Formats: sequence, C-alpha cells, structure tokens
Amino acid sequence: MGAYSTSEAARRLSALLEEADHRPVIIERHGRARAALVSMRRYEIYEALFRKELDDMAAESLQGALTAACEGKLGTSARLRLKARSFMKGGG
Repeated sequence: MGAYSTSEAARRLSALLEEADHRPVIIERHGRARAALVSMRRYEIYEALFRKELDDMAAESLQGALTAACEGKLGTSARLRLKARSFMKGGG
C-alpha cells in the first residue's frame, strides 16, 4: 500500500489511479492519513459490505425494540427504534 502527500498525489494522479487498480493508495496531509484511493471494484465491495452491516445493525435494533415493547419497556423500545432508523439512513 503506497502513501503519498496531497501535493505529490496531485502531481501523480494518473499514476496513482493505475496503482489503485492493484492496491489501495493512501493520501496523507501533514503526515496523517486523510483518504484512500481504491479501484472502483474494491469500492463497490466495501460499499456493499458497509450497507449489509448497517442493515444487520438496524435489524438487531428493531428486534431489541420489539422485545423491549413486549416486556413493557416502552422507553427502551422507542430509543432502539430511533437507533434503527439512524442505521437505515446510513448513520450509526
């Protein structure tokens, strides 16, 4: 995995796009990793995994809300429903 400063990345963008087809490229600013340049295929995989994880967390929160509601814990149920809603919107 290569790491490049923002100024170097700007100068070498075409070459870094080629490199990103094979491995992630890290862009650093002031010596700290700020972004990753990845191939479109890798991005699509990451995005699909991220969406699945959000869906799983939302389902888990909804199940917890249902259980809490059945147990008469309406405050807990409401909080878990709000949490699930934030997951479904892509938050967390």
